[in-house]
Amino acid sequence: SDMVKTNGSHIYQVADGRINIIETNDGVKMKLLEGISYPDTFYPFQIFLHKDKLLVIGHSYEEMGKAEAKISGEGLIAPINDMTKAIVYNISNPSNPQEEKTISLEGHMVSSRKIDNLVYLVTNQYPQYWMMRENEEVDLRPRYSDSSVSEENSVIDYDKIQYFPESKEPNYTMIAAFDLENPSEKAAITTYLGSGDQMYMSKKNLYLAVQNWGAAPLIDKMEESIHTTIYKFAINDLKVEFHSSTEVEGRILNQFSMDEYDGHFRVATTKGMVWDERSPS
Repeated sequence: SDMVKTNGSHIYQVADGRINIIETNDGVKMKLLEGISYPDTFYPFQIFLHKDKLLVIGHSYEEMGKAEAKISGEGLIAPINDMTKAIVYNISNPSNPQEEKTISLEGHMVSSRKIDNLVYLVTNQYPQYWMMRENEEVDLRPRYSDSSVSEENSVIDYDKIQYFPESKEPNYTMIAAFDLENPSEKAAITTYLGSGDQMYMSKKNLYLAVQNWGAAPLIDKMEESIHTTIYKFAINDLKVEFHSSTEVEGRILNQFSMDEYDGHFRVATTKGMVWDERSPS
């Protein structure tokens, strides 16, 4: 995803909390069309373009409904702070985009990918564990919504939540897969208890990497306590299944430190710290 996309005849741009749609006219006399504006509760930051579909991804602050607020007041369900929202538009008429589907995942976006007409959106949600001091029964499971099913937020069922046994991060990773060409089709949601903060994806696999900071004494060398766990997921259309995991020494800089070539996954890591002469990087 990016802030600007073009199909040659039109340019779609994220700017100042709205989507600008620009008619190129072969560059002779470009024209700014009406575009798409949003309320203050939604701030777009990334887009995908696929044929006559435009996908807008942004940060959303969801106002709780009265029913949900009442339950939250009783301490049973934790309030929602923020969500990552993806909105699919039909832009066959660029002057009048039509909303076709909306998907919201609780938490912030890790990354997103599009392979042909399929989109994979990954988020991290950090539960408000402090609320358990007042009520141990509070429900901290992540929530999502899919307009093709319901406009209301749904809680992930316990039997749909998997977990990474060795992860030291107590947050939820959610992976949503959906088809831009079939907006009425239900999105596939995969949920894991455990972290993933860097992402690489090929056509057949998705990789999530997370740093593991060990509790080593300060007198020890820092690099000995930093490892990165990499989780591999097999991709089959909308089906995302955990495949395997491994741990490597050091930390990953970003997504460009990872790739897949000829059936092998390759990764570059850094050990040590640039500011520590005792443990140089």
